Amino acid sequence: MKLPPIKINFKTIFKYLFLVLTTAFFFSIFVAALPQTERWLQTSGLDLKLADQQVWQKSYTAQVTFEATQVGDKWSLINEAKNTLYNRMSSLGVEHVFVEYTDQGETKGIITVTVKSTKNPTDVEGLLRQRGNLTIMVKKPEVTFDDSGDQQQQLARYLPDSYNESGLTRKDFRTVYITKLKTTAGDEAYFGIFKPWIWNNGKFNKFLKENSGADGGVNVDGFVTPISIPVYDASVSSNTPRPIMTVGLSSDTNAAFIQEIMFNSGSIPMEYSYQGPVDLPIEAKTINYFQVFAAVILSVLLASLITFYAFRYNLLTHFMTVLIYFCIYLVILKLAAVSILSTSLILTLTFATILSILLLTNENRFQTLSPLLLVSLILYYPLKGVSGMWAGNLLITTLTLPLLMWTVEKYFQLLRTTLRK
Repeated sequence: MKLPPIKINFKTIFKYLFLVLTTAFFFSIFVAALPQTERWLQTSGLDLKLADQQVWQKSYTAQVTFEATQVGDKWSLINEAKNTLYNRMSSLGVEHVFVEYTDQGETKGIITVTVKSTKNPTDVEGLLRQRGNLTIMVKKPEVTFDDSGDQQQQLARYLPDSYNESGLTRKDFRTVYITKLKTTAGDEAYFGIFKPWIWNNGKFNKFLKENSGADGGVNVDGFVTPISIPVYDASVSSNTPRPIMTVGLSSDTNAAFIQEIMFNSGSIPMEYSYQGPVDLPIEAKTINYFQVFAAVILSVLLASLITFYAFRYNLLTHFMTVLIYFCIYLVILKLAAVSILSTSLILTLTFATILSILLLTNENRFQTLSPLLLVSLILYYPLKGVSGMWAGNLLITTLTLPLLMWTVEKYFQLLRTTLRK
């Protein structure tokens, strides 16, 4: 007996498979994003870490002194110093920073930096403590480094008196690029690579020729880190890449990050004497996560209802898109164990709500996304710290929300078609 051929409708199978998997995904994401999920599932991996409870506030002061030749440019130097300190804090990701100057006469003054943040206070103080004055030095011919000698001889390689100035300063280099390289011991550590400005190539090449293979040092605020000046062979072709000059930093990633900020955020142009921090009182906030989660859902629903009566778009698609996006955002934060301020959650949700309404009320979604993507890219690359983080969230939301909206639309379309059968 001949059996009839079996016809398999793969299109229908894929539709049902899409519905089942998408439903399971939406349900899982929603449950994982709920408050206190880690207690229900008895796991610490789904505990959302709000940084509001980790906020501290301090005031850091330093006295600045102007030389007689600097008095005429005093206020421009003050602005340069304030910008340098602000850039350091911004690069570290400090949430709130305020820099002010108090004049104490023609040649003296006090710079006060008020910081309110969740960052490591040790990292903050390390960046505010130093002037950041960097120069390249060359070991004096008569000096010999003897590690087997007394303490003074052992410390000689770290003292500026053991070196001559080379004439190269931080301003001669466009950046100090931090990267991980192999050490002579075979392990890996972070190094800083000095990259000169193109108009200073002649000066830098002259320095390499005159001090080829010599012992040198990078002097930062009176502490010298020894370096080996690379060998420069003048007989090789001009097309041969110039030898690179590096300084060893640390094998610790965070320490190298702090050094990168210090090297690339500028220096204080006048004498700078750090005095220390003062703890400032901060109002303790107690956040009920259940109330926050409920308020988030109600606010999205209310905004959706108000705009729905004005624009008549698909309310269900909008609500589900924003809700699922926010749930995915919360789950990622939970799994990554990243601390975040509640204000960042509110800003992310607000932008997702606005973007969803814009996409649903405009027929040509590409025209809506194009300017937003352009603005996000323009803001993301030059900004640093908290501003860069928010610009990054803006860029990620602009890229991913339309894809999620398309998935939700397809999901409801297939669900309606299936239920009608």
